[in-house]
Amino acid sequence: MSDGGSGYSYDEVPYPSYSYPQTHPDHLATLAALSGIDPPPIESARILELGCGGGGNLLPIAYGLPDSECTGIDLSTHAIEEGRRLLAELDLRNVTLRQQDFLEVDPDELGRFDYVIVYGIYSWVPRAVQDRLLGLCNELLTPNGLAYISYNARPGWGMNSVVRDAMIYHTRNASDPQDRIRRARSFVEFMATMTPEDEPYGQSIRRLNEFLQSMEDGYVFHDFMEEVNEPLYFHEFIDRVHDHDLQYLANAELVRPGGAPAAVIEAVTKLTDDPIEAEQYLDFLTNRAFRETVLCRAGLDVARSLRPATLRRLRVASRARPEDGEIDLRSSGEVTFIDADGTELAASHPLTKAALVHLEQAWPRSVPFEELVAGAAARLGPELAAPDAREVDLLATNLMLAYEHSMNLVELHAGATGFGSFSGAVTARPLASHPARLEARRELSRVTNMAHQRVTVGDIPRRLLPLLDGTRDHEALLGALSELADEGVIELDEQQRADPASRDAALRALLESVLADLAAARLLVG
Repeated sequence: MSDGGSGYSYDEVPYPSYSYPQTHPDHLATLAALSGIDPPPIESARILELGCGGGGNLLPIAYGLPDSECTGIDLSTHAIEEGRRLLAELDLRNVTLRQQDFLEVDPDELGRFDYVIVYGIYSWVPRAVQDRLLGLCNELLTPNGLAYISYNARPGWGMNSVVRDAMIYHTRNASDPQDRIRRARSFVEFMATMTPEDEPYGQSIRRLNEFLQSMEDGYVFHDFMEEVNEPLYFHEFIDRVHDHDLQYLANAELVRPGGAPAAVIEAVTKLTDDPIEAEQYLDFLTNRAFRETVLCRAGLDVARSLRPATLRRLRVASRARPEDGEIDLRSSGEVTFIDADGTELAASHPLTKAALVHLEQAWPRSVPFEELVAGAAARLGPELAAPDAREVDLLATNLMLAYEHSMNLVELHAGATGFGSFSGAVTARPLASHPARLEARRELSRVTNMAHQRVTVGDIPRRLLPLLDGTRDHEALLGALSELADEGVIELDEQQRADPASRDAALRALLESVLADLAAARLLVG
């Protein structure tokens, strides 16, 4: 998040600058395609991030879309300086970073953009700046352009507001930002120990304390202690959106809205057929505290129901695998597929089961839908090699329902053969994503992959990542692992330490395993 007001607090306490997959143009374009809108091609898109911070989100986007044109604007001098340093290291030629007040942005100077990203800004700036942000989205978007805006939401932010008020009150006489952060953390911990353990209020305080203690100083200071922090009900935000000739397109979150069970969503649909009312009711039922909303121009015709035909334009990916190993694809028996994060999907439709098996074996590559249909049908045998339209529509519907359930379980991509194709190859001279190499060099435990997702890497992969610049063959990388073994970073057993052949075999097996894991995590290029 970056400041649209004073800017000074963000220079004193920098805000963490990371990638957010839900803001990527590919994701926004996919949501548009599913809603019946023809999105601008992402490969050559003009992309604007208002509040780009240090470039942790925008620069990996630009790296993955080399033919795009990206502009980032932020009021913080410190953030823009950091972003320009990172930009020079990445040697990107398709990015411009500007230090500027949002109120002074001239749309005629900037031109039009296909995608506008506003992450973590809206709730933390004065009303005049909030209105200008929405105004800029209207003035800068191309006819089918898309805008992403995140903001704190009511009712869920209610308890957060109580803790925020307590933090600000307790630190009201302190002026040094770091001193204020220390005092605020200490007081929230005090609240957690002094409130009743068996009452909802105390339980909420303790959950929030655990969360805040795990977060970086920049997050605590800006998200909870900034002068302005205005959570909104969804319907209030949408009323403001309508004032600027924009409309609600979709939720950008990567999980089902508010984490609501399917039964809750079904019940709400019986209350109203108005999408804004439905979303607001879901917020009341799930106590949602944060929203990520995708907007488009008011004149566009947005489809509010699933249309199987829209999937024919997209690519599909999934690493979900059968929970019980080998399965009978041709039967109508139900099979549970499970993703790496434990998300489950039950399928009984033979073509759907075959498609999920096909996708798991193709991972990390995404597959065009028509190619997926052919590959799944081939797995069912020659007599089913040409499924009829009803079967194909059922497959598309099942995949879209899975996507709605969790966008991590089944991925959909609007990107053509460029972004979204993701190679799983381990080449003779492995090349890792340049942003990920720089993040690993900074000793971050999570790095940005080619799908713009932040993935966790262990100590050994993190140490190896900076070396994967395409200049080192496997023997050179083996030498690097050998040095880590000499330093005690890699543990070898007694035989491996005593026998050079055993040591070499163990390190080669480790290198092969690490490179395969990095490829599966979409951290390797080409």
